[in-house]
Amino acid sequence: MVLTVFIVGQVMLDLVLIVLLVVALARHRPRTRSSDAPPEWYQEFLRLTEDLLQVTEPVLAALESPIPAAMDAAPPERTAPVRTDRPWPSARYRAAFSLLRAGGHRDEAARRGELLPRELRLIESLLAAESRLPFREK
Repeated sequence: MVLTVFIVGQVMLDLVLIVLLVVALARHRPRTRSSDAPPEWYQEFLRLTEDLLQVTEPVLAALESPIPAAMDAAPPERTAPVRTDRPWPSARYRAAFSLLRAGGHRDEAARRGELLPRELRLIESLLAAESRLPFREK
């Protein structure tokens, strides 16, 4: 008798679970994922990143230049004139971004974009963070 009550109870529980599963599946709406389109803040983030790279370029150049041995020592004289024919920073950064995104070698990107080592590391860090995003800019 107890076994019969247990089996009937188990069958009724199974039927209730099946009905709940069917109702849940009927109510379930398929999620529409727009993984191809980046969110609206992404373009603003890219512009901010470009501005950041433009602002930090003089700081990075100063950090890469040699520091005098003593504070009272005169800075070394420049023997070569300062280059003014370098392309605008945003064009150089865009070229480096596109080359590294395409799988180019970091030395080639640094040579073509005339990037300082710290600029290249910053761009590589941004690309690594970008690769972890659920979407990719085309």
